[in-house]
Amino acid sequence: MRVVESIMQSFVLSGIAYIKPAAMHRYSEDKELIPYINLGIMLNEFLTKSSEFGGKVAKGKLSAPQVPLGKLLADAMRHLGGKYTSSPIFFDSIVSSITLACASSHAIAQHKEAVNEGLIGKSINLFLTSSVGKDVVELLRIVKLIGPREYVSLISESGLTETRITLENISLYELLFSLSARSPSLRYLTRFSSTEALIRVMKSSFKEIPDANNAVVSSYISLIKELKLPTWARENIEKAEKQGLMKSRDSARLLFEVDRKLRRERKNFNNYVPIITLTTAISLILEYISI
Repeated sequence: MRVVESIMQSFVLSGIAYIKPAAMHRYSEDKELIPYINLGIMLNEFLTKSSEFGGKVAKGKLSAPQVPLGKLLADAMRHLGGKYTSSPIFFDSIVSSITLACASSHAIAQHKEAVNEGLIGKSINLFLTSSVGKDVVELLRIVKLIGPREYVSLISESGLTETRITLENISLYELLFSLSARSPSLRYLTRFSSTEALIRVMKSSFKEIPDANNAVVSSYISLIKELKLPTWARENIEKAEKQGLMKSRDSARLLFEVDRKLRRERKNFNNYVPIITLTTAISLILEYISI
């Protein structure tokens, strides 16, 4: 239950944490906010199943290739419908969170108190690379039916057909890696070292100031600083960092101004929120932060 509850909480915390410039937060008017923070609750059944699979593999009751992760993802998307799955933001979070539930339960069962983000990353890689072609096809079909249009186009361009996936036994890792060309969230899932760096930021922030909201914002700021931000935005963000981000009114006001101006320039970084949800979930699971 610890894993599932942490993942469900991560949708709420990462969604409403404020102030995340140019991304959804509790004071923003983003239409995705309410559906996003409810997504974790809606995935409860599938997160639980995924978590159980991870535990069974750790106990030797199943082998990693026997876990029907592709089918589980497809079932979750079928349950939610195109309203959610046609959006890359929601699609990416569904994939990341269900995969994480399986991997975290596996890592915890194997390593107990010694578990850390690196070991969870290894378990993520295990389940993604061990998946078999017939299972991957389950996800491919649902993507083509109700997935994001840009992902459908990318799959077509990459030549990943049902026949090829089945005959060549192409893994979930390979499918998601191909989608990561347009998805920063799936890039962070398949190249987990980048996620580990954000987790360290979140852990360090919470250790300095035990405030989950500030820890999430710190991780988000660290993430978007890697983007091509306007010079004025970068300067103000760095100034807000020096003042402690959400620790003081002055720094919070700076972030609010950056948020307001970036939105005026039609900047939208909501597609990076699933990365923060993943980071938050792992930090909650490992008790690096608490609510």
